[in-house]
Amino acid sequence: MSDPEIWFLDLEETIITDFRSPVIMNLGVVKEHFQKVGVSQVHVFSAAIWDEKEKREFNQPNFKPWLERVFGLEIVSFPTMKEVMDEILWKTGTFWELTDFIAIWQKRRAFQDFCRLVHPDKNCFLIDDSVENEIILNRDSGRFIELIQIDDLHKWERFSWNPKN
Repeated sequence: MSDPEIWFLDLEETIITDFRSPVIMNLGVVKEHFQKVGVSQVHVFSAAIWDEKEKREFNQPNFKPWLERVFGLEIVSFPTMKEVMDEILWKTGTFWELTDFIAIWQKRRAFQDFCRLVHPDKNCFLIDDSVENEIILNRDSGRFIELIQIDDLHKWERFSWNPKN
């Protein structure tokens, strides 16, 4: 049995051109990838969904359900960047403005911290246009967080790690 995993997609410049006037992009490579790895449910992790306003816009019948139909995937969750920030920072007792958080923390680290806190028992994958291909391995749990550059998705191979006892 394979390790539990959770897949995330960025929106802008990854599967759509722009949040305000979305045009589908990378359809073939994304559909082929998820068929190959046997994934039918994904999550969205996108700075385009900044707060509740964008979350409501994304959840409209002509947006989220449209993407689900086109890509043949169920979009299970789509946290706002505000929700991500709150989840990451609530234990610290610090309060940041969202724009400062994204500017300083940046999306890459926000995704890593979000996965560590919200999905500690899963291997997390993010397909995005603004990341380098990278794997962050927790040697204690054997879990990892993988960032995949959309332009390299067609040549992606599953990472496996088997520690020697």
